[in-house]
Amino acid sequence: MTARTQEPGGRERLLDVACELFMHSGYDGVSMQQIAEAAHMTKGSPYYHFKGKEDLFAQAFMNRMDTMFHEMMELLQTSTDLRERLIAALTHMLTSADVGVIRLFEDFRRCVGPEYIRKLEEEKRTKSQPDEIRRVYEDLFRDAAASGMHFRHDPERAAIIFLAMQMGSMHTLHMGGLPPMTRDDLATLAVDTVDTFLQGAISPLPPVAD
Repeated sequence: MTARTQEPGGRERLLDVACELFMHSGYDGVSMQQIAEAAHMTKGSPYYHFKGKEDLFAQAFMNRMDTMFHEMMELLQTSTDLRERLIAALTHMLTSADVGVIRLFEDFRRCVGPEYIRKLEEEKRTKSQPDEIRRVYEDLFRDAAASGMHFRHDPERAAIIFLAMQMGSMHTLHMGGLPPMTRDDLATLAVDTVDTFLQGAISPLPPVAD
């Protein structure tokens, strides 16, 4: 039998286990040995598949974001109406991103250095970073503008604002000490957030005083 470090599916199992541990305990609270033990693999197994803890964490984070991204993209295909598509995307993010996912976001920014992130991008190992989600929103706003909808901001700026509202809502819900909300509550919040955004984004600019 080959060494356990080369078992089929070993890398995927490590990624799945590591993601769950990182979401529960944070980057600093998880060791490579704990990950190996939780995956029922030898102590050196993670180092066969990954360069180190930072590499494993980054790949686990991006796998999780990739899953959420593709789920969101599927939802966006169910309608051509901008409001309905934004509501679907935001509802999915609010209901999918629990406190563990928010912790992943924060640890990714804090623990994975910019040089490492650039290296991953050069190696085309990044997938659905928040920048990719922003580009999806840009396309939505660009398509809506092409169909005749008037926006106060250009698509790039509108996407940044909407993504900031999305990330702020996720962080406040799960890290702001608020009481838990049901899925229906989160869906209602998504509707209210999108309507508030669109009211400001589409409304004409106020007249300039003489």
